[in-house]
Amino acid sequence: MAPGSGASNTMVVNKMQKACVGPTQTATVKEAKGRQLWLRKQDRTWLKIGKTVALGLERHDYEALNYPNARAWMQDCIPNSLTWIYQALRAIKVLKGVPQAKLERLPRERVVELLRLPEKARKTPALAEQWVDRALAAPKAADVRKEVNVARGTPDEACRPWHMVLPESIYDELMDAEKKIAGLLGLDIEQDRKLRIVVWSRIAALINTTEPEHLRIEMEGGEAA
Repeated sequence: MAPGSGASNTMVVNKMQKACVGPTQTATVKEAKGRQLWLRKQDRTWLKIGKTVALGLERHDYEALNYPNARAWMQDCIPNSLTWIYQALRAIKVLKGVPQAKLERLPRERVVELLRLPEKARKTPALAEQWVDRALAAPKAADVRKEVNVARGTPDEACRPWHMVLPESIYDELMDAEKKIAGLLGLDIEQDRKLRIVVWSRIAALINTTEPEHLRIEMEGGEAA
C-alpha cells in the first residue's frame, strides 16, 4: 500500500510561523541578533529552544537579519538540529498549559514519545499534565513509549515497511475501505496519519477472525457449504 502523504519540512516551518505570528512587529536587528547568539551558545534544552524559536518566529527574526526565509534562519542558528527544533515547537503546543516546572524536568527523549499521543489523549491541559506526570514517573523512556502505544492502540514491537504499487482503481478501493473503517472507529486519519496503523490492524483482525466460508460468500457471492 502506498504510504500516506506528509508535509515537507518547508511546509511545516511555514505553518509554524503562521501559527506564531501575533500582533507584534518585526524584531529589531539588535533583538534578533541577541536571540541568535543565545541559540548558538547557551544550554539548549528542548523547552528553552522551543520558546526562543517560537518567539523568533513571532517576531520575524529572519527578516530582521536578512535571511531568505524562516527555515534558513533556524538552520543557521542551530546547525544540524532542525528535527530538534520541530519537536520542541510542537511539544510546546501539545503540552500547552502544563506547569513549566514539570516541563523543565522532562527529558527530550520522553517528550518525543509524548508527541505521538493521539489528540484525544491530551486535548486538555489537565490530560496533557497527567501524561507528563506519567512520563516523569516512568523508569525509562521505553516505558513511556509502551504507554503511548497503548493509548494509540498500536502494538509495542518492531516495525517493518510495507509498500506496494497498485493500479489506481484498486488503490482507490483500499483508501475508501480505510476511510470507512476509520469512520466506524471514530478516528481522524487526516488529522493524524499515524492512526492509519490502527485502522489497518482492525481490518486485518476482521479478516483473520472471520470464518473462511463467510469470507467466500462476501467475496464471491457463493453459498455456505
